[in-house]
Amino acid sequence: MESASRDVMAGGWYIYGVGGIRRPAWFWAMETAALKVAIALSLGALSIGCVAGAQSTPARGVIVSGPPPAPLAEARPPPPGPSAAWVAGYWHWNGATYTWIPGHWESAPPGMVWYGPTYGATADGNYLYEPGAFRPGTAAPPSAPAHPPPSANALR
Repeated sequence: MESASRDVMAGGWYIYGVGGIRRPAWFWAMETAALKVAIALSLGALSIGCVAGAQSTPARGVIVSGPPPAPLAEARPPPPGPSAAWVAGYWHWNGATYTWIPGHWESAPPGMVWYGPTYGATADGNYLYEPGAFRPGTAAPPSAPAHPPPSANALR
């Protein structure tokens, strides 16, 4: 808590700050002004540093060691509710190898559609994996083939 008092011997006003530190009134005024200047300079530097040039969007995918194994066939259970979205089983890259994520029903966020992961070779010979995600949309994405491959699910 700050308080001001007149020090008759020195002939000036002193302000007692936190911990009872006695400082001349002009000291506190200078400290406040310096703080305002520092804040203004910081905000100016931030606004200059945030300028972004027009560049192409970077790929959202990850470079992986190769293509995933063939998809596993799964039986689709009935939906738990009218707003449930089917997320078909897929191979997910975990940083070292592919892991099978079984198909399941999820509550889709409003206005969003599930798009499964994509896998593909790049022009420079690398292999790119892009995880699946809910993305804006109103129509269902292309569905799986009518006849899925024979079941090879070792999880059952």
